Amino acid sequence: MPIVRLMLYPLFLDTICSLTVPESAEYQQLTEAKVGMEHMADYINEMQRINDQFGVLFQQLLVECAFTEPWLSASVNALCHNMDVMWLNANQSLMHGHSWKKGIGPKVRCFVFKTVVIILAEQINSKRKSTKNLADVPAPQQISCTMDDLRFWTVVRTSRAKVVDLPDSDGVTGMWQLVNKTTQPATTYLFRNQ
Repeated sequence: MPIVRLMLYPLFLDTICSLTVPESAEYQQLTEAKVGMEHMADYINEMQRINDQFGVLFQQLLVECAFTEPWLSASVNALCHNMDVMWLNANQSLMHGHSWKKGIGPKVRCFVFKTVVIILAEQINSKRKSTKNLADVPAPQQISCTMDDLRFWTVVRTSRAKVVDLPDSDGVTGMWQLVNKTTQPATTYLFRNQ
């Protein structure tokens, strides 16, 4: 399988580096290639982890939203960006009694695909009063995220979404809005990058 071989290239390049004179131009080029291959391997591992953890859930969410257009895709192949963000204007009922300081809100995961944006807020563990974050679970123990693991989710078509970068205010930086123009009136989600 080509992906398996790709993961072995950093080891191969490391072996060649060990047999090359450190002061040579070839050694520098091999070192740069090794670093690039390690970054590629990390990226592939991250995409595989996201697919294993959320792939089935993404498809369930599209079905739940009655998005039947074949061109709407939430597969990892169409994933452009994913990040954890603070949701600054979250509905109080989603916070389960938590109060947040200004500029801080519940952590949500935002997945941007070519055709849809998916926002997930995972359950809060009531015993420990901390957000359940499946991304922090060690790889051998990871399980797939299900609808039951979520306290909030939404799917927005990118064709009906508008992203607005907001200026810094009161020492809070990295704020932006996602406007869902599908709903009437439009729904605005206010986020802050972590």
